[in-house]
Amino acid sequence: MKKILSHILCASIFLGAFSLPAIHGDTALIIKNQEMSLQDSYILDFSGDPIHSFFPRRRLFFSLDSSGNLWKYLSPSPTVWSQKEIFKQGVKASSVGSNFILVLLDDGKLIYQNIYGESWNWDESISFGQETVIANGVSFISAGYDHYLYITELGILMGAGYDAGDGRFGGNVERTVATPIQIASSVKTASAGQGFTLYITHNGTLWAMGANHYGQLGFGEVNPIYSATAIAQNVEKVQGERNAIWYIDNKNTLFWAGSFRAYYPTPIADNVDHAAIDGSSAQIVWLDGKLGEAFSASLSRGSFPGGQEYPVSYSLGKAYSVSALSGLGYLVAREGRSLFRFKSFKELQDEVNPFSVVAEGSRFMTTNPDEISLFNKYLNWDGLNHFVAEGPLRGAKPVYRFLNQNYLTHFYTISDEERLTLIDNPNWNMEGVAFFAWDYPKEGTEPVYRYFSPVTRSHYYAIGEAEKAQLISDSTELAFQYEGIAYWAISFFGTQK
Repeated sequence: MKKILSHILCASIFLGAFSLPAIHGDTALIIKNQEMSLQDSYILDFSGDPIHSFFPRRRLFFSLDSSGNLWKYLSPSPTVWSQKEIFKQGVKASSVGSNFILVLLDDGKLIYQNIYGESWNWDESISFGQETVIANGVSFISAGYDHYLYITELGILMGAGYDAGDGRFGGNVERTVATPIQIASSVKTASAGQGFTLYITHNGTLWAMGANHYGQLGFGEVNPIYSATAIAQNVEKVQGERNAIWYIDNKNTLFWAGSFRAYYPTPIADNVDHAAIDGSSAQIVWLDGKLGEAFSASLSRGSFPGGQEYPVSYSLGKAYSVSALSGLGYLVAREGRSLFRFKSFKELQDEVNPFSVVAEGSRFMTTNPDEISLFNKYLNWDGLNHFVAEGPLRGAKPVYRFLNQNYLTHFYTISDEERLTLIDNPNWNMEGVAFFAWDYPKEGTEPVYRYFSPVTRSHYYAIGEAEKAQLISDSTELAFQYEGIAYWAISFFGTQK
């Protein structure tokens, strides 16, 4: 311990004395390619469950909280999701299409609004058209890419929007259905996909009709289905996207079809409470109700090693909600708080408020949303390192953050011995509890290894053997000195099932 404390003169940004806020759970926006490698990710300060979206403008999406507030999230830049405000109140449900949003109010009124704005033009604002009341007495809604569905309180399925002649409303005539038409009766739930319609009747039968370019309707072919045809029995939930669908039966088994891979419904997992699919990138994520854990898999053809029938699935850790965004990725409301990691690529001087000096090559980790938003502007984001605990629950202990007054770097410790030693050292200033983690190998956690570099006078933290090996191989010039396990936490990257 004395050897470690002799060079704790390390890791990143001067903020002065402050108190860190209470720690809450996170929803991670995870962007992955079809080979399941992590490309990018963001942590979003949610005020409710995220809403699955066909919206192609990727700068905008919505969530609905338990008080009926519909929140709008807008990205002002490619890496920041900071603009958040209440869009509507008294909302029961909402669903988003390619250029419109449906809002179902608590009183059963269905509202339609157009959305205007370009997808990646950061200089162009996104705006909304006038509200149009579509119907009253509505109990359920679903927006597809360019058509939408709703169910009345009497179980009547209605639909409107563009029909490419692919059978989404029945028939093979191209048309625009401006006034909603009846599609079926005795319906309990439905899903509007991209050019196709899915619905479940009260006897548990899943029906499908419409575009079928990827074999997503599960009939063993890729031709359009011009009239409602039964896919499966004893079905409880369903969702369709661009090139794939999923459904859950009354035994909580998750099935999928489409993506040029499964031309008939194929089981993926058991004990599933809910799922979400991003059909554009062929990703599926689901919530295992028995384990309380989220899993993901790629549905692309390259994700089936050796031609095996089932895709490779990955655990995303403990979670309580899953959703997806078309063409972008999926969202997982996970247990714990996400730890953001930043690195300084140059020295920042006093004019960069609120920093005093940021030492070049140093590292900084935080769960504080205000710090995350601020550091995105001035530092290189070094990724989401791992998940930590929400608070002193289930054996978690505080991890303290110290500022070194000489080197203007930070140090993190869960050790009471290190904390007491640094408190008595005039070169160090304790800034408070940074987050909570475990000082023992709790089930589902991995060790976070700590290294010290005498070159940068900084500490570096790596979770698991893979990241530890990568850290060492990528930074041989830093002459790392291994200090042992700092604490245990939950890996962000997930583990193969």
